[in-house]
Amino acid sequence: MEIMQTVRHGIPVINGIWYLKQQAVVPYRVWDTPAGRRLTPMQQNNSPRFRQQYVYLYQPEIPFPEMNAAFCFGRLRDIRCGYVYFYEPETDRFLWIASFEYAAPFVKGSLHGKRLMLATDDGELWQFDVTEPQNVQISIMQQSGLIRHTTTQSF
Repeated sequence: MEIMQTVRHGIPVINGIWYLKQQAVVPYRVWDTPAGRRLTPMQQNNSPRFRQQYVYLYQPEIPFPEMNAAFCFGRLRDIRCGYVYFYEPETDRFLWIASFEYAAPFVKGSLHGKRLMLATDDGELWQFDVTEPQNVQISIMQQSGLIRHTTTQSF
């Protein structure tokens, strides 16, 4: 499957991050803890599975000039799903795509050094640390306080 076609015609919900060059998916699991929701990368890497693709509805772009790249983010057609991808606009090459069915849509974002901060529409703040673009660290920095998410994914 052509990567460009995948992104232009829909993004699969992968509940993790898909590194396109390596063709590897690092799945994440959400945990409800007394301190709030936490994300944990799973130990195993999976190959991408394309069961269903969702059209994304909007995609604000945040330039990342240091790497001649940019982030696009938003929500998928399913209102529970948020996505973000990292690509090089000049070459139209995608480095990675992340999507989560248990993330509320990402509606605002800003870049702080090598950390992308994305706010969801229910008030959570997610951080994507791209110090190493081929080993992104994802965490929930601020809890929404509006809803408790208890969805877990099996891989």
